[in-house]
Amino acid sequence: MIDSEFSCEVVRVTQVDKHPNADRLEVAHFAFVDGTVPNYQCVVGKGDYVAGDAAIYISDDSIVPLVPGPFEFLKTRIDCKPGATSYRIRAAKLRGEISTGMLIPNTEGAPLGTEMSLSLNVSKYESPAERKEREHALYSGPKPGRFQRLMAWLVSKIYTPVKVPDYSVVSLRKAPNYFSDGEEVVYTEKIHGSNIRFGKIRSRVFIGSHHCEKTDSRTGLLRWLFPRGDKNHWHREDVWTEWFNRVFSTPARLSELPNNVIFYGELFGPGIQPNFDYGHSQTTVKVFNAWDVKGKKWFSRGDMEMLLPGVCDYVFPISKSPALFDKNLLSSMTEMNSEVGAPGRSNVVREGVVVHSLDGMKAGKLVSDRYLTAKR
Repeated sequence: MIDSEFSCEVVRVTQVDKHPNADRLEVAHFAFVDGTVPNYQCVVGKGDYVAGDAAIYISDDSIVPLVPGPFEFLKTRIDCKPGATSYRIRAAKLRGEISTGMLIPNTEGAPLGTEMSLSLNVSKYESPAERKEREHALYSGPKPGRFQRLMAWLVSKIYTPVKVPDYSVVSLRKAPNYFSDGEEVVYTEKIHGSNIRFGKIRSRVFIGSHHCEKTDSRTGLLRWLFPRGDKNHWHREDVWTEWFNRVFSTPARLSELPNNVIFYGELFGPGIQPNFDYGHSQTTVKVFNAWDVKGKKWFSRGDMEMLLPGVCDYVFPISKSPALFDKNLLSSMTEMNSEVGAPGRSNVVREGVVVHSLDGMKAGKLVSDRYLTAKR
């Protein structure tokens, strides 16, 4: 599954409408090369585009260079810092109409679907926390010697390392037809936090963030042959392990974790997302899926909820469960306030809604306009 909303490619403008609140602006919609019309719109200058034009779409949360070229005009934006060499494109409401990303002219005449990020030097925005996690994931410790490589080769003949998949969901803005109207689904709130994976693999504890393992669930021989270097954790501390050790603090509680099952959840609370506070006094996790290590498959929603009864909270449905998929219902739920705030924090913006198929094999997210345009 792909969850990235990052795009920098040539698209076809499908519709240009008059901006309801500005005479010099218009609202443009477009289609990707496969014909998909995403749930995006871009506010553009009047007369810049007409239906049928090829243009380059650059999604919000993209970093563009402020060198002479197509993005130099962004230096005049009020939110562009003096002397900046790059600019982060953000979703914004322009005279009351949301603009999710931007369109620029396809001056080179590139064919529809051409990926333009390399030629335009455009990249996806990474928060300092995401960048630190990626660097941690790439760091593998000291370079192994010849003896270590030989031993590792021998171990590989008798030991198959366990692969714990990253969890991602499809963007329902980018792929609005991923679910069909009337399909049985479960709606849950998308929580603004950090991804956590935890469980036991071959009776050894596994704790990880979105891309990195914080523990070391390998065999003792592999841990000796390839020791890992210092770990760089987000938020100045290992908040994932701190939460796990607090919740599974006794042998009896730890024994309740089923073997060879990895749980996936959202970790949130103090310091996790400093600009988005749910008001809780300590870190909390809500589980949204589980992976069968031996069967190499996701658990269904019903089976997942039977795995840790009373031990850990699950992301709860925000409508009757199961429900029938309805785009209008999804859109209205997305713009409501969050339901996971602490008592007295009922006005927190909901990040969005995640839609799950009953068998656990499909998941899609819709991020709210209010969250996209909030300061993050």
